[in-house]
Amino acid sequence: KRYNTIEQNIAKKYEKINKKLDSMFWYDAQVYRIIEGGTSIKELSEKSKISYYSLYRTYNKVKKILKELI
Repeated sequence: KRYNTIEQNIAKKYEKINKKLDSMFWYDAQVYRIIEGGTSIKELSEKSKISYYSLYRTYNKVKKILKELI
């Protein structure tokens, strides 16, 4: 019973995060999703030719917003 409650809480938080990401500027959400998916900031920077620091700042900005959400 308690396990189901924990699963439900996790599912609700996951849903909240995805809704917030969907409402964000597409670039911010996409950078976050790519890096969370396992691509390093350095690798994404090299592939996209976007500055490492720009990607770093964007990723951390989104992460901070999402942390405040949950």
